[in-house]
Amino acid sequence: QQGYFFQQQGVGGPPPPTDFENEPPLLEELGINVDHIVSKAKAVMNPLSKFEATFADEADMSGPLLFCLLLGILLINKAQFGIIYTQSIISCLSVYVVFNLMSQRGIDLYRSTSILGYAML
Repeated sequence: QQGYFFQQQGVGGPPPPTDFENEPPLLEELGINVDHIVSKAKAVMNPLSKFEATFADEADMSGPLLFCLLLGILLINKAQFGIIYTQSIISCLSVYVVFNLMSQRGIDLYRSTSILGYAML
């Protein structure tokens, strides 16, 4: 009788089946848009290209972190990755302070870090 009570209440028994075909891809679920990262990287690397005014409005950290990790891997024998990471954090914080001292509206740290991460290219 006790098992019957738990099965009716939903406590016991197998979990409900999941539909794996209708789940979103992992990158989409994590909020990583690869096409967006590539288009931002192309816009930064080509100084003559024109890009939209909303370029800085869509801040993301996946692209800058990817480029920082790639730089650390490329310079693995020349410099320690901790030095690169520390210098990028200090530069992001200092530029964030300068941006906020210069502007009346201000800019958040996430957006300024995203801009500097893409500018690292």
